[in-house]
Amino acid sequence: MRLKTLTTRALVVATALAAAFVVAPATTAQAACSFSISSLSWSPASVSNAVDSTVTMTLKATAGFSSIGVDVGPLGFAKQLKPVSGQAGTYRGTLGVTRGTAPGQYGLTSVVTANSQCFLASFSAGYEQAQLEAMGLPELTVTGAAADTQAPVVASFTGGSGPYPATAGSSIPVSMRVTDDVSGVASVTVSATGDEDSSLPQPFNQSRSSSVALTRTGGTDLDGTWTGSLPLVAGTQQPFTYYLTVTDRVGHLFQGPPPTGSATGFRTATTAAPAAPTGVKAVTAYQPGVIGDINIRGGWYVGVTWNPPAAGTPGATDYRITTTGSCAGAAASFWSTTSARVYPPAHGVCKVTVYAHNGVGTSAGASASALF
Repeated sequence: MRLKTLTTRALVVATALAAAFVVAPATTAQAACSFSISSLSWSPASVSNAVDSTVTMTLKATAGFSSIGVDVGPLGFAKQLKPVSGQAGTYRGTLGVTRGTAPGQYGLTSVVTANSQCFLASFSAGYEQAQLEAMGLPELTVTGAAADTQAPVVASFTGGSGPYPATAGSSIPVSMRVTDDVSGVASVTVSATGDEDSSLPQPFNQSRSSSVALTRTGGTDLDGTWTGSLPLVAGTQQPFTYYLTVTDRVGHLFQGPPPTGSATGFRTATTAAPAAPTGVKAVTAYQPGVIGDINIRGGWYVGVTWNPPAAGTPGATDYRITTTGSCAGAAASFWSTTSARVYPPAHGVCKVTVYAHNGVGTSAGASASALF
């Protein structure tokens, strides 16, 4: 049984490049892109899917290429074989066979080659799957029991429901027990997404999210405990929903909410007015094409940036800006949650003051000035 995949994207791109750029009659550089395979060997030639294995591939082919990209179906997309020193025309590389891989025969499904001359000619030589099958090259044999065909299972999830004080730099512990039938769990991630807050102006009303990759702290990759700390989004006052993502070592994926009976999410709450923003900066900048008063502004503006309140202090849900000096009364246009632009109506020193705000109150201001 040969396990097949589509031709690699690299080969498709290479073919497109050839069609787009190689329009002149054949040159010496283009001729040097010719490539042929004489033999392929695997060491070992057969492996069991009961354990992880590493197989060495040795390809004998036209000499002079800096690398050869090969695709062995689902076992290895675009693996790189490198020239063997002192053995012209010999290329070698390794391929991992994961525990639980489906038993069967695995052969090359695409080959793409390149060297400096081929790159100069915007062309790569290669074999498509049908050509490789016709050559009758040896295949790798994977033996053993039935393959891992099932996604991992989340047996339990522990995460608090709050409400939690949404202070900057705070987090909550989360824990999961995850099982897998054959290959073992490779990665576990917990994320939390909050509702949009229509009471806030843009861009602060957008949904907030947080995530953490968990670490296995007990058991095995077949039945283990995974733990971590999920960062809280500072200053938020809305419900968050948990979402779990688990992959096993052969690529099967579980995505979804926690199991029935577990906490499905949590709430955050602010208990005090935020601390002042830090690192406030104001600079005069120019953006061509900005419509404004041609005699005063043109494309010029004052760009303002700041950092959130310091870690461990009450967080902000949004920010307010006041302007004095040459930009007195000018409204700020927020470009992100930590940046804005001010368009002064007159030349001079423009002073901006940034305030952090949440549902409890507003911080002291932090100021910066720019000569406009």
